[in-house]
Amino acid sequence: MRRPQIIKNIFLAGKMLLKGSIIFSITLIFLSPVFALEPLEKVDLKKLRDAIVFIFEAGSDPCTEANQALPIGTGFMVSISTKADPSKAFKYVMTNAHILRGRDKVVVRYNDTAGNRSICQTYDVKAVGIFPTDSSVDLAAIAVGDVPNTFPVCFDHGFMLGTEQLKTAEIEEGTEVVALGYLEPYAGYAKNFPVMRFGKLALLSEERWWRASEGPLQKGYVTEIYNMEGASGSPVVLQPSQIRVNRNNVLENRRIDPFLIGVIKGYPNAYADIVDVDLERGTKKRLKSFAVVSSGVAVMEPAQSVREFLESLAKLLDSAGYPTVLTEPFKPELVPAK
Repeated sequence: MRRPQIIKNIFLAGKMLLKGSIIFSITLIFLSPVFALEPLEKVDLKKLRDAIVFIFEAGSDPCTEANQALPIGTGFMVSISTKADPSKAFKYVMTNAHILRGRDKVVVRYNDTAGNRSICQTYDVKAVGIFPTDSSVDLAAIAVGDVPNTFPVCFDHGFMLGTEQLKTAEIEEGTEVVALGYLEPYAGYAKNFPVMRFGKLALLSEERWWRASEGPLQKGYVTEIYNMEGASGSPVVLQPSQIRVNRNNVLENRRIDPFLIGVIKGYPNAYADIVDVDLERGTKKRLKSFAVVSSGVAVMEPAQSVREFLESLAKLLDSAGYPTVLTEPFKPELVPAK
């Protein structure tokens, strides 16, 4: 891999309005360094799993005290290629806004390509964190540049299925997906060991219906994958092998790449009363406390929002004098499995 080209930091004062549905307010964006994409590997599940990162509280040392540090969230890599040399790109860790918001610094743990250890980097969120001013979009990015000896697998614009791409590829409720992320309480000791959780899409709605602990209603896709704390920021992708009944009511087995469908951001719960039951008297008494009952599903930020995030970041880079190029939108090549 070629040595990365170093670009000076650029200060962007005030607010910048970007065309599109996501508006970013940035006082400082860290554009250094540009990293070489070569050799950028094609995304597959195994390579993607190796490239998953875990995010920790600042001050923790998950590379040397992994048994004492637990992740606060999951992340994955995305990239925007430079127009002058598409083999180079700006590189970001993608995660949820609620993981980074309110924090000064975080530690990101990457897997080393040697396969038996991890690499930890501390990032100043105020300097390199990027948030949408639209608080209904639960996404955030960390501009990370090149981290040597880490896996080069990145999602780019063309590997994310937006609203129209989902329709074109006939992705609908019942489609099989897989989420890759943290499983509490085990993140791996010598390296990251993200769990792969398999399920099906349960709801693809473009309405704003999901409400987190605070803020406005948000869009949210739902998948039948059990979720828990620390899994936020996990990418949800298509399972490469799809057995389904197509629109012509014909059973088919098709192969498709693991395109991004969404990013896990929460889970709906039901609250059940805890009661004291007296079987002999046939009475029951409601206690004051409640128990959280998982509904067995996870809510995702749609990949459409991630696409718009990258589009807005690309325009920001363009306006700062660093022309970029986004990969062409997804064109489905649905190959029947033999």
